Amino acid sequence: MEKPVKRIWNFIISMKVGVFLLILFAVFSVVGTVIPQESFAPDKVEALNPVWQRLGITHLYSSFFYRLLVFALCLNLASCTIHRFPKALKVFKQVPLYKTAAQIEELPVHHKMTDMQQSHFQKNLEAALKAKHFQYQLQPEEETLNGWAQKGRIGVWGSFIVHLSFLILILGTVIGHVSGFKGFFGTYEGATFPLNQIKLEEGKIQEDWTIQINSAIEKFDSQGLRDNWYTDLSIFQNGKEVKRQVLSVNHPLVYKGVTFYQSSYGQGALFFTTAQGKKVNFALQEHAQNYFQLPGTELYLIADSVMLNSGRVTVDYQVLSKDSPTPVQSGTINQGERAAIQNAGDIVLTGPVQFTELVIKKDPGVPLIWLGSALLVFGLILAFYFKSCHIWFVIEGEGQSRIVLGATSAAGLEGAQELLDDLVQDIQKGPKRKIIHGLEEDWQN
Repeated sequence: MEKPVKRIWNFIISMKVGVFLLILFAVFSVVGTVIPQESFAPDKVEALNPVWQRLGITHLYSSFFYRLLVFALCLNLASCTIHRFPKALKVFKQVPLYKTAAQIEELPVHHKMTDMQQSHFQKNLEAALKAKHFQYQLQPEEETLNGWAQKGRIGVWGSFIVHLSFLILILGTVIGHVSGFKGFFGTYEGATFPLNQIKLEEGKIQEDWTIQINSAIEKFDSQGLRDNWYTDLSIFQNGKEVKRQVLSVNHPLVYKGVTFYQSSYGQGALFFTTAQGKKVNFALQEHAQNYFQLPGTELYLIADSVMLNSGRVTVDYQVLSKDSPTPVQSGTINQGERAAIQNAGDIVLTGPVQFTELVIKKDPGVPLIWLGSALLVFGLILAFYFKSCHIWFVIEGEGQSRIVLGATSAAGLEGAQELLDDLVQDIQKGPKRKIIHGLEEDWQN
């Protein structure tokens, strides 16, 4: 029974399996980005060939296979992280054992030095180890001095942290896809509407808030250049105002993870019409950036231009119909005037109004993305720049002594050889001499 369980565990923590799952995850992410998804862009999906929908390409992120893939990848990364932790902790805590000269000479990378007194060997060696920030320990014996040195122990955590960072990044991405949304809307000052009526590019709004635009202002500096756009926005929940803030470009409003960004600003005009005995207010933005459908008809009203003169507004308008490729009516209306629209009724222009355009976004996975990215960079720094390395040495004889040194390094034989060559060179040179009161210190005493 133990062998099958071990085989399953070894398969789960396999690096090959992890790489294969990462490649699959990347492929799915690319396809889901290139091909519109039903949960993000339903309008774009409708324009695609129905074959894509039947194949499930337009709802990848909600498919059973994608969820299974994410689960398998998270399981692999979590298992690898758990599997590596005890080993990394053991290596981190492990204290090197002393080696004899014969044992050191058996190491692939070692070196012998002679013709120096033991005290000089020891002093030069300690100075070189300190200069290279090694932790070291000495053990004097009869006519010999054994010792070891190590540094870069923290580097053993590099691989562990990288695995952990990938797990956090994937979780952050999945949470963002499942719970996040992004959209854009334009409306006029004084407007009040439910948040879930905003048309989104991605995701779905779960919040039951009401948004109110108290004012929208465009300000200019003393030289007549645009200073900024400002929107006074209120958020209501259960009929109670829970947040109010004036937002502007680079100064968004954030409430419970939902962020409102100031995007643009425009001029508009406020109208009203009467339908079924009820007064209906509506606003049109210049340059036909929005429209109003006359109640009970297939007629759509747009504003070609909105002109202000001495505080009064004039609007050039058009009336469109889905049954006609060209406008069925056009004209100009001044503030306070009434205009008849086909046989659908009249409209009255009441005055100017300011429009604000905002981006709304929620991505609860962002904190995890930032955390995962920071851990990934930190883990890579530990893995590449803090290589664990060890040095063993034995100094023999009290007069003309000899020293045997050996080295190992996580950077491999080349790294160990380079480390040992540098250390030997520093021992031969000796520590740098200090100048005290204009006299050179006699470091040999």
